[in-house]
Amino acid sequence: MNEDDFIDSLFDGKPAKATEQQLQIIETLLPYTTLDLQMRSEVINNLENMTEIEAESLLQFIDEHRVYLDPQDEYKKLKDNGAFDS
Repeated sequence: MNEDDFIDSLFDGKPAKATEQQLQIIETLLPYTTLDLQMRSEVINNLENMTEIEAESLLQFIDEHRVYLDPQDEYKKLKDNGAFDS
């Protein structure tokens, strides 16, 4: 791909597809979220059509709703979110 093709692909008006790395991270972390099974299935079924922007938004959502397996990590998350503030 030459430089002109690269520039044309950036400005063709179509959203970029999600990167393989984004999709792998989503697939890996999705089971460790508070999403129900139906919602997880919908996400998995739509991965191949996901844009880069949608994937980034979903990754942020996953991070915010992540369930940690280590109790210390879960405590830190709760503390950072103000769960123990009086």
